[in-house]
Amino acid sequence: MVALTDIATGDEVNVSYLSVGELKSNVHVRQTKLKTTWGVDCMCSKCASDIAKAESNSQATARVATQRQETVDVRNRAETKRRADNAGKQRIHNRYH
Repeated sequence: MVALTDIATGDEVNVSYLSVGELKSNVHVRQTKLKTTWGVDCMCSKCASDIAKAESNSQATARVATQRQETVDVRNRAETKRRADNAGKQRIHNRYH
């Protein structure tokens, strides 16, 4: 191992278990690589931040899906009510004509 800069006594030295290309991949790829190759569950600041972002995005996607479904449900209820109202009006019309 070769240092690119001088290392003073007491300085922290970190070694990445991932290549530069792997470091640029998404958190799930990085985590899988670290777990399968080294048996490591990494929670460095980058992994922790990326996991939080992924969970936040997942929750936002779930909220949007729920809102879409609620909109569909409201439309379906409105259409069902409209059809029932029209059927009732038709029965009344048929009764008197």
